[in-house]
Amino acid sequence: MAVIIASTRFAYPRRDGQAELAWVRHEAELESVCVRVGETWNPLKIGYQMRNVRERLAKSLVDKSVCTTDKQNFVVFNMTTHPLSDDSAKKRLVQRVQESVLSRWANDPHRMDARVLSLLYLASASDVLENAFAPLTDEEYELATRHVRDLLGVDYDKESQREGTNELLWAVYSVMSQQ
Repeated sequence: MAVIIASTRFAYPRRDGQAELAWVRHEAELESVCVRVGETWNPLKIGYQMRNVRERLAKSLVDKSVCTTDKQNFVVFNMTTHPLSDDSAKKRLVQRVQESVLSRWANDPHRMDARVLSLLYLASASDVLENAFAPLTDEEYELATRHVRDLLGVDYDKESQREGTNELLWAVYSVMSQQ
């Protein structure tokens, strides 16, 4: 849903001199509408947009038959969940995450595949790495968590300045690691 709002400055003459205040309130209302529908480009408002992104992603995945829609009944409220239709894709993804931090680990993030690196940052930001590491042995678990800690502890500004890197990608990693 695209919302196009044409903003024109209007001020009605008022006796109390509140015309400018009315304009500021109008602009704030327009911006809040834009944030709620996900039509803002302000990176500082990304937290407000994440709910819309999740809902759109879930709807798209349901439409493509990757997920289904179920209602979960919790004690106080009902919640819509989207379980996977086929667990084989999830198993392959968990296997890929485990291999990337164990057998295929490269100490330099720039030598890693950008998609795998993005997957690790997304999994960490979503707090699902613990689930992926649960079936590992204790030694493998410690090694995997140490590698992920090292990856999350890099200096993003320094990494983005290295030659041949995508600065935007490192900016996104920086934002994702702060949440």
